[in-house]
Amino acid sequence: MFHKWNKNRERAGFTALEVIIAVTIFAGVIVGAFNMFVVSQPFANTSLVKTAIEDQARATLDKIVNEVRRAHQPSIVPAEGTEDETSLEFTLITGFADNIDDPQFGSDILYELQDHPDDPIGGGDDNGNGLIDEQILVRTETPLNGGDPIVSIISNFVERKQNADDPEGFSVSHSADDRITLRLTIVRRDPAERRDASDPDAIIHRASLETDVLINNVNEVGN
Repeated sequence: MFHKWNKNRERAGFTALEVIIAVTIFAGVIVGAFNMFVVSQPFANTSLVKTAIEDQARATLDKIVNEVRRAHQPSIVPAEGTEDETSLEFTLITGFADNIDDPQFGSDILYELQDHPDDPIGGGDDNGNGLIDEQILVRTETPLNGGDPIVSIISNFVERKQNADDPEGFSVSHSADDRITLRLTIVRRDPAERRDASDPDAIIHRASLETDVLINNVNEVGN
């Protein structure tokens, strides 16, 4: 028996040529998307680093400001009229016995720059993080009762000044109008950077923030 061939009959599948074309197009799309991802990834990482160091600097300054607002005014070092010191020291007020002229004192607080323990000053990148001789900002709390001091690192990757005219990574100024100005600069090497840390063209990201706090409100404990 012979069956008549109907050339208009709907085909049941794809030809080999159509399959090859479809696979080629699909592969091209995948390769293009992958290449776009590879190209954009360094930019995404760079953006994350910039955001991270800005957040770190802001959180650090916020912490210091919150404590300075509770400082006993006469205990603040540096004294009024002093600029660009690299440490800040004061005694906390925890409350008042009877009135505002009778404060109750708490711990002594000291913020100061120190060399990074794994990357001491020497002109090299001793800890391999792409930065040269970075510093740390350290908080030391000495309890009122004379107990052991509590030492904590509140910020890593603090920039060290390279030239005499450069500002330090952390500085404190105390103006005559009882205004404390705090400056902090955090540095990180770009994640896509492959050049040696000593290369002056190496890409280093910086986040420099500055904030002021008036000391005339220090007696408003809890605010």
